Amino acid sequence: MRIDPDGSAWARASSHGHWQGCRDKGCRGKWAAKSGWTRVSRGSHAGHIPSPAELDRSERTSTSEGLRLIPLETHDRRGYRPNAEGIHLPWRKDTYRDPESEGS
Repeated sequence: MRIDPDGSAWARASSHGHWQGCRDKGCRGKWAAKSGWTRVSRGSHAGHIPSPAELDRSERTSTSEGLRLIPLETHDRRGYRPNAEGIHLPWRKDTYRDPESEGS
């Protein structure tokens, strides 16, 4: 999420090493106007921000009751192990230090 000085709210989702605003390829790396939703693309773990027209589409969804968000800084780093080679620890990603970074 990004909130501009004028109060405008924007969102983008992590998607296989980059950011995705909407589902379309043209939204790669772009911020999208907040919709109140973030979706996991069907058959994937990559996310996107659905457009108003997509909100009625049947997709995998997790309700707020099904999620527990914790600040990354409170997570015990000693027990964290990446699931695959080439996956960077969250706190070592460029975007952790710079939210405007191009890589997720």
